[in-house]
Amino acid sequence: MGEHDHRMRKRGKIVLIGFLLVASFFLLTEHTAHFLGVLPYLILLACPLMHLFSNRCPDPTYSGWFLRGRSARDVEELEQWLTKLMRCQTLV
Repeated sequence: MGEHDHRMRKRGKIVLIGFLLVASFFLLTEHTAHFLGVLPYLILLACPLMHLFSNRCPDPTYSGWFLRGRSARDVEELEQWLTKLMRCQTLV
């Protein structure tokens, strides 16, 4: 009985993988037009986020409004954190 259960599980996995492949193919082909229609709006929405989160460098004079009103110690800690972050991003 154990051999029969093993074969049924293996067959069930193969059927599930086949179903998922067919479903993902039809999902991609049918919804590509919807995704491409929304893509320009997603790019426009990404612009403000990129503006806020990019151009942050360890130079406090360059960062502008982000560091206004912070103490020298806060600025130094932020510089160290940003330097570490920049190193991590270059490794990726």
